[in-house]
Amino acid sequence: MERTETMRVAAPGDLPDEKRDILKRIEELKPETFSRYEDARQRLLMQTGPAKMYEIIADGIPHKIIGDIMLIYRIDLRDDGIEGGSVIVANELMEEWGITQEQLHADAKAAQMARKPPLLLRMGDVIRELSEEVGEPESEDTYEIPLWVASTMDGRCGAAAIWNEEFLDRAAGTIGGNFYAIPASMCEFIFFEDDSIDIDWAKMAVLKANAEVVLPREYLSSTIYHYDREAKLFETAEDYERRTGRREE
Repeated sequence: MERTETMRVAAPGDLPDEKRDILKRIEELKPETFSRYEDARQRLLMQTGPAKMYEIIADGIPHKIIGDIMLIYRIDLRDDGIEGGSVIVANELMEEWGITQEQLHADAKAAQMARKPPLLLRMGDVIRELSEEVGEPESEDTYEIPLWVASTMDGRCGAAAIWNEEFLDRAAGTIGGNFYAIPASMCEFIFFEDDSIDIDWAKMAVLKANAEVVLPREYLSSTIYHYDREAKLFETAEDYERRTGRREE
């Protein structure tokens, strides 16, 4: 990724509130806030969001993109009592630290594993727990639904699990092989094994959920993704099906 010393900034009136807030947060984080990398390294977080939301600042921040989702890096400020929760790491700060994006990614993944490790839960177990809490048990068939939830204990930054290669490989072992991934929100992905659910149904389901259930601030994507365990590759379902010949051009 090409680095730039200054960020591309649009006129405030041209930006929706979410993008304006992102720019404000970055401007507030000066290099001297965490001038020592060791002060920030253990507080690093990985967050996955819609690439379109971050496109206005993409030139000024370290990031990765798969399909229409983007990985960005944050510093968690919650333990310091600083209002706002976290701030995005900008190129200026990374350069002040004298590190590469590869090191930033490795350290952010390690910090996330230590503080907010990704979890893989059976959807049936999640439904059972919720139904017991409200005192409305579902039928046993409902608990056998062949879906898995990838998130974190508190859900925060849960969708970032898909950038953890070791987690994806373990998930494939648990699920039974290659799997498709539905972006439920910025908090979680839903996995299901190849051929266990009709892919066209899954595509319609994610569109319906995004339109009727997912809060706008938690929206991630309407694109279905796929993990190929042998190739160690997480990609869009369309790219996977084209690459493997499962999809006709």
